[in-house]
Amino acid sequence: CFMYLHSINYFRAIAIIFVISSHVFYLVDYDNSSFLPLFLYNTIVGSSTPFVFISGFLFHHVFYKKHNFKVFFVNKVKYVLFPYLIMSLAAILFSCYRMYGEGSSDFFAYVKTILFYYTTGSHIVAYWYVPFIMLLFLTSPLHVLFINALKLKQQIAVVLIFLMVSVFIHRPNSLYVFKSIQALFYYTPVYLIGILCSMNREDLYDKLNNRKFMLFALFGVVSCAQIFFNKNGNSFKLPFEFEGLDLMILQKICLSFFLFIFLHTLESSRISFLTHVAKYSFGMFFIHGYVLYAYGIALNKFLTPSFIQTHNFLIFVFSSVIVIVVSLLLVKFMVYVFKHRSRYIVGS
Repeated sequence: CFMYLHSINYFRAIAIIFVISSHVFYLVDYDNSSFLPLFLYNTIVGSSTPFVFISGFLFHHVFYKKHNFKVFFVNKVKYVLFPYLIMSLAAILFSCYRMYGEGSSDFFAYVKTILFYYTTGSHIVAYWYVPFIMLLFLTSPLHVLFINALKLKQQIAVVLIFLMVSVFIHRPNSLYVFKSIQALFYYTPVYLIGILCSMNREDLYDKLNNRKFMLFALFGVVSCAQIFFNKNGNSFKLPFEFEGLDLMILQKICLSFFLFIFLHTLESSRISFLTHVAKYSFGMFFIHGYVLYAYGIALNKFLTPSFIQTHNFLIFVFSSVIVIVVSLLLVKFMVYVFKHRSRYIVGS
């Protein structure tokens, strides 16, 4: 039995709102030429990091005490991998059709392409997360060892070593065949930080509650450093190329700490919209790529590129709301149609 934390639910809702909004930027020719738009852009993109933080936190808070690797991993296959396999199908078939048309009869080319897409998640926006997170779940015995065998100073040392690796390797390129392994190394320290925050939850709440705006200031300083050094947005590269330090992961860790502490102050509040979004967040993750694709076509059909460019901030806000709400409604509709089986199809 574990204590239900509304604050973590609110955190999950904010994370999925940020993830979906970050993908809307690419539709609206967003203006990155001045400080405030850049600051907003840097705040919203890279929001997979808070998701990994939450996942690490919940691993310790919910699963660790009764951890049985087989039960844990089989459940992840059922409720994470199955929806991924099903929801990917349309995008992969469409990608194959665009690549090969109707004329190709090379069966092995199709198989190779399908396997590449399924193992990398490159076929639709954000789907790279699933092959990576399944690898992370596969390493859960090591996370149990991290919790049980190490003292706090040793745990912090392990996190710092992994974090040094992260800031040098950056996030993987979209078409890199081993991108899930690179993502595993990149995000592991964030997952471990989530675990440590769960293990030391009450201490952190006590010590950082009066310092939460210092955490926000720290996030602001790193975000400003990104702008100053022209390291805006996510940084993608092959693991062994050197292209300076990845500041985004440091910025998002600071933001995650701030939200973790700040949202705790809302623990006794009931914010029904955020609770609702959190409940369907994984389904929204799976469906929003399709909504974005359809919305992008509609946007370009009804608005001229010059109009989008002139009003891009307003269109960004409006588009984010539309894509989030439509994704939420579609997930709710699928849950209504498929009932309890919807978890195997859309993850909610």
